[in-house]
Amino acid sequence: MQTLPDLKRVFNQADSSFEENISKILRELAADSNVRQYGRQPFRIAYATVAMLLFLTLTISAVAYYNQWGVMDFIHSRGFGVQTLPYAEEIVQNVTWKYHSRVETPYAVFTAREAVFDGQHVYVVITATPTDEKYQLKGLHGNDDPSAPNGLIKVNVALTDEEMAMCDEAVEQGIETIYLVVNCFNRDLWGHMHDYIVEDDGTLVFIFNSGYEDRYLRSDIQSIDLQVFCTHVVSAEGLDGRFWLPVSSSGLYLTLLNSGNISSISSTAAIDFPECGIRVDKLQLTGTAMATYVLVDYTVTDEEVYATTGGVWFEILDERDLPLPSKALSWRIQGGFNDLSGKRVPFRQRNAIPAMPILPRQVRLAVWDRQGIIQYGVKTIELR
Repeated sequence: MQTLPDLKRVFNQADSSFEENISKILRELAADSNVRQYGRQPFRIAYATVAMLLFLTLTISAVAYYNQWGVMDFIHSRGFGVQTLPYAEEIVQNVTWKYHSRVETPYAVFTAREAVFDGQHVYVVITATPTDEKYQLKGLHGNDDPSAPNGLIKVNVALTDEEMAMCDEAVEQGIETIYLVVNCFNRDLWGHMHDYIVEDDGTLVFIFNSGYEDRYLRSDIQSIDLQVFCTHVVSAEGLDGRFWLPVSSSGLYLTLLNSGNISSISSTAAIDFPECGIRVDKLQLTGTAMATYVLVDYTVTDEEVYATTGGVWFEILDERDLPLPSKALSWRIQGGFNDLSGKRVPFRQRNAIPAMPILPRQVRLAVWDRQGIIQYGVKTIELR
């Protein structure tokens, strides 16, 4: 970053009226013979003053730029992830230049700000900026829940009395509150979660977080396409605030590049846990800059014993035999049903623990009931 154009690209273009005023002042100074006839010193002072104004403007723009919320802010400040590696910020993608990454509506401009796709997980930050001061943007945690009545969107949390009072106050001031829900779609995403904050300038910032698993189990995925739906909703009367009616929806279309795995290792042999009637067929660790992703494949070997557990849960232990922190939004359990031949499909559990620069060749695996109350055993597992 060595030139003024470089600063403009990073800190955004200065206000057009400010640029016009600066240019006007410089032209007047250059044309003013009265200034020049008394020597060059006053002229230099005037130029220094203008330069200082320009510097202050760029500084203010820089502060505003660095106060913007991105992927890492949500991960480290809002509990959206576990510990990442120091260089994780290097794999954050600026997607503002992608195809259809910006759309304008009468009430807001939607833009894709940042994204991360590490082959295992997707994070996307979407901003909504009001088009007029008369609009106040409010986010909702919404999803396409099948229990929602036809044509409605279910929101996870209804507005509190305090939030409703704030909206009523805004109406008295002539401000219209626009309620927004953001969802992302790709057929191989799972475990969708959302969060949002409002920045100082009124920009509503959403983060979308989801696990990813290619349905064909391909390991060479270079990129994925993502559709983002930004929906304006209004409360549906008579449904206790849990269901909202879509008014309009706008779409962003993004392509996210796969930053790739650091390494992946798997267990060398199956391990039995007779206390809960299962056998761990495979434990796999996959490392990226964002997290260490844990995959456990297991089979029920004793139906009667397993039935008494209510289901099991696995955790990786540290050197003190304490569970490593896991990413609350990344776990998934699959399988356990009978296929068309009547054979039970093995279970698969996914989770994520803190990122590691080097994956361990040996781990301690604990098995609990799903409530985390009863521990059925701890085994040391070799990996390679």
